[in-house]
Amino acid sequence: MTTFEQLNDLPVEVITRLRYIDAKESYERTTDEASVLANYDGFLTNKIVLKDSNEDIIIAQGKTVPTGYSGFAKSALFIKTDATD
Repeated sequence: MTTFEQLNDLPVEVITRLRYIDAKESYERTTDEASVLANYDGFLTNKIVLKDSNEDIIIAQGKTVPTGYSGFAKSALFIKTDATD
C-alpha cells in the first residue's frame, strides 16, 4: 500500500529546492524545473486536514484521489481540489 504523500515527508534539501522552484513564475522555470514540480505534485498539493486518535486520516485534500493508500480511516473524506463541476 502507498502512503499519502506530504511535503514534510521529504528530506529538507528536497523541500527547499521545491519551494525555490515553486516560488518562480512559470515562465521563469526551466523545462527540468517544471518536470521536477510535476514529479512532486502530490507532495506539493496533498494536505491532511484531520486525523483521529489512532492517527488515521479522517479528512484530506489534494488533486489525486488516494485509492489504495494506507493510513486512512474507514469512510474518510477526501476533497479533490482540482475537480470541475
